Amino acid sequence: MTKGDTVPERAALISTLREIMKARKVTAAALATNLNVSPQTLKRLFNGTGDCPLERIVAICACLGVSFFDLVDLANKPVAEAFELSLEQEEAFVAAPHLLEFFYRLRSGEQPADVAHKHGLSAKALQRYLKALEQIGVIERETGNRCRVLVRGLHNFVKDGPLARRYMRRDIDRMLDYLGSPASENDQCLLSGSGGRVAAATARELVRDLKEISDRYRRRAQRDRTVFAEKDTVPVRWMLTVATAMPNHPMEKIFEI
Repeated sequence: MTKGDTVPERAALISTLREIMKARKVTAAALATNLNVSPQTLKRLFNGTGDCPLERIVAICACLGVSFFDLVDLANKPVAEAFELSLEQEEAFVAAPHLLEFFYRLRSGEQPADVAHKHGLSAKALQRYLKALEQIGVIERETGNRCRVLVRGLHNFVKDGPLARRYMRRDIDRMLDYLGSPASENDQCLLSGSGGRVAAATARELVRDLKEISDRYRRRAQRDRTVFAEKDTVPVRWMLTVATAMPNHPMEKIFEI
């Protein structure tokens, strides 16, 4: 949470915890066992008839593998925010792509120690990563190899900024290559393109509709990443493009004159 945030009503927190339990297939009995409480105590807690101190909610979060801050975000802000980094911050990440990947892991809710363990980083390397990210200005270090991410929501690249120039063309090329030969017949792939002359109002409507679709599923992806266990998710990439002033390619010469 950032300065000025408020903790939502406990009913909203409990409702969000129920959603996470359902998504992760955690039963009330298993959760009660992990919390070392009786099923009846847990039932009263979720029904709102029992005492529900904040410490108990934090303990439930720990059992579910979700940070309390992510729980508050989910309960308090169903519509995700968006942020842009400064040009200086983008330049720093372009110069050190490994830091950007590490930062994305933290932004998705993973703890620094867990990321380090998963990717074989030494304690000294972990400290270097955290120090560098703090110097860039995207995290604030806390005790015990923990940190607070200072930005949240959907990351929008600065238009024609360092990150867009570094990654957009590469990602577009990779996407087109993959769509040409997907790894599996079960992959959900779509490649569709068209063009034509339309009224200015239609062009504005097209841009607005595509942006709404992209924003909606970016928010869904952010929520799913927090609510569902990683094993129950699949990686998805999508790109929606539209240009209202792009000149048409000249027609190929097909007739001999």
